[in-house]
Amino acid sequence: MKKLLFIFIIFLIFCSKQSTENDVECYSFSFLEHLLALAKEAIIDHLENPTVFNFQEINYSNKERGLFIRIIKNGQERGCIGFLRGVSNFQEAAQIAAINAAFFDSRFAPLKKNELKNLELEITVIGKFIPLDDPYDFVLGQHSLLYNDHSHRGFLQAQIALEKGYSKYEFLSALCKKAGLHLEAYKKKNAPLFKADTISLKLSLTEINNKK
Repeated sequence: MKKLLFIFIIFLIFCSKQSTENDVECYSFSFLEHLLALAKEAIIDHLENPTVFNFQEINYSNKERGLFIRIIKNGQERGCIGFLRGVSNFQEAAQIAAINAAFFDSRFAPLKKNELKNLELEITVIGKFIPLDDPYDFVLGQHSLLYNDHSHRGFLQAQIALEKGYSKYEFLSALCKKAGLHLEAYKKKNAPLFKADTISLKLSLTEINNKK
């Protein structure tokens, strides 16, 4: 029994160490569900008693991991905000990203209380970005992609490829379009492409338990 406990503790230490780098699979369903509960609570609290009135940033760190919160209403995106890297505190990031997505995403009007019954929340955790020497060296649904040459930047979360039924070519083309480039910009020599391991969880608001 003691040996099994020791092995389990070693696994947790190893998993924690790896997850700060690139092994996002270490984050469990229950942990993501907990973060969604915090995101839901932050949105509801803001509707009841707003305490911030503009877009908020997190306390950035040097950690190579990111987090996004996406709000979906009747199958359509209703807000999506996150942080590509530098997340040190997932709880803080989930709450801030949720409020930003619900109320300060400039593409959408601020969320209203009467919309809550039709909403889903999705959380995405992103690992370390790795340069792509071959633009097709990624797995659809597993890797998020980033195009970043400092004057143009586009980012697509891994699950978008599955939602849209994209091929690799279509996913890369959509990435370039989002960066404001022609659809085959990813083919140019030394294109600044990066991939990152990704996990996500989407639940309706009614499925998300309160954190308490």
